[in-house]
Amino acid sequence: MTFLEAPFGVRWTTLAMTAAILISVTVAKRRPWLAVLTVLAWVGLYELIFDTTAYLSGDQRQTLSGLAWFAAAVGVAPVFARYLGLRLWLPAASASFAGMVLWLVTGFHYNVCGQVATVQWGPELLNVVTKDGLGLAYLVGALRSGRLSPASAE
Repeated sequence: MTFLEAPFGVRWTTLAMTAAILISVTVAKRRPWLAVLTVLAWVGLYELIFDTTAYLSGDQRQTLSGLAWFAAAVGVAPVFARYLGLRLWLPAASASFAGMVLWLVTGFHYNVCGQVATVQWGPELLNVVTKDGLGLAYLVGALRSGRLSPASAE
């Protein structure tokens, strides 16, 4: 899977979405902190969903206690973004959710960084659609947001 992943074990598509969010939100909103929070919320929520799906699919590497600790650690960013008023763009979030359900129903197979086995293209497509779909939901949500602050969340 080496051509799909960057030198440090992250998919090129993930890096591209990260760059798109950081550049677009910083330029359009002139708030770099919002761009960084958007990326952290996107990656945090996606990884929570991914790990929960792995647990539900019976992946022996996932435990309920490990998932709980992981949720406590990375769940802060999506919750804080929501608290500040960052809302997901529903069409992209819905497509991401539908892709995750399809992925779970089809066995939740996925490629891992550095694997020697042949790339599984169906699961890879579902990985990209679900991850970048959620990234797009956060990107559009950040671009559509007004002045984000705790007061605007009420």
